[in-house]
Amino acid sequence: MTIKKKLLLNLLLAIGLSIVMISFIIYRMLMVQASNQDYVQVLLTVQNLQAETSATKQSLSNFSFNPTEANKQDALVKMEKTSQTFAKAKEVIQQDNSKVVLDKALGKFTALESEAKKALEEKVSAEVKRQSLRSEGILNDLHLLNIQVNEYYDFLQEDLKNQIQFIILAAIIGSILLVVVAGGIGIRLTSSITRPLKKIALNAQEIAKGNLMIEKVPYKHKDELGTLNESFDLMAVQLTSLLRKVNMASREVEEFAGGIEQENIALTEISNQVAVSTDELSAGAQTVSEDLQQSVELIDDMDKEIMLNLDHTQESSSYSKEAVDAISEGRKAIEGQKVLITENKEASSSIQAATDQFAGYAAKIQDMAQTVSAIADQTNL
Repeated sequence: MTIKKKLLLNLLLAIGLSIVMISFIIYRMLMVQASNQDYVQVLLTVQNLQAETSATKQSLSNFSFNPTEANKQDALVKMEKTSQTFAKAKEVIQQDNSKVVLDKALGKFTALESEAKKALEEKVSAEVKRQSLRSEGILNDLHLLNIQVNEYYDFLQEDLKNQIQFIILAAIIGSILLVVVAGGIGIRLTSSITRPLKKIALNAQEIAKGNLMIEKVPYKHKDELGTLNESFDLMAVQLTSLLRKVNMASREVEEFAGGIEQENIALTEISNQVAVSTDELSAGAQTVSEDLQQSVELIDDMDKEIMLNLDHTQESSSYSKEAVDAISEGRKAIEGQKVLITENKEASSSIQAATDQFAGYAAKIQDMAQTVSAIADQTNL
């Protein structure tokens, strides 16, 4: 049952109890009013009966003093009305003692009516007067009946007062019971709603503080609050699962970061080795460049020496031709030729030395090239 239906049922119950109490009060008041009105009718009927009987007595007395047709008709009408009033009184009076008195008076009146009508028809004034006096006995009975009726009316009034007090007391007690019952049901219903809500609110505060280890609220009713409780428990479970997944992901990220850091350290070492190898390679290249520069210079020197030797050779050839042509020129030319040959020999020696030095430089260049190749292989590793 939903909370709305529970509240509506509580409201309908309170309204129903109120309607029952109000209906009871109205019913009791109507009963009191009905009994009061009924007996007021009895009082009025008895008083009317006394009045009609007195009027009948007076009309008979008038006829006895003045036996006219008008007085006769008046007496007959009065007796007829009195008879009708007796019949009405017999219908409304229900008390046994009052019925006895009424029957006694009715019997007397019936006898009086019969004899009075006969006397009126015969116009016997004395008999009519006697019947008029007989009505005093009827009036005495009616007076006794009136006393009994008034006493019973006083009793009814006292009973009415007691009934009204009972109705007031019942209304007060019913109102108190209604307030207690409706209040108890309302408090119970409110407590059944507010207690789980307070526990759910406390659990929400604990979750807001970061504590997911909360105690479930024991609420088993299938209403909006039960749905809220189930959804809240499911949310707590999902948050716990999500937090575990986040923790696992954090550990994986931390491990991955550690691996990256180790790889960065290894990469840094490799970079340092590459830098050292590059520096060594640069130094070796510089040395090779210097050696090549020296080799070029030696080659230039050797070229100059060769050119010089060629010049000397050409000059020697010229001198030889001159010697062949002019052997006779003398010893100076032969000595000059000898000097030139000596210089040519020295130039050849210089060329040989330069060639040997160039070969040494070439060997050094080959060693440097092998060193650079080894460094390059280490760098690739």
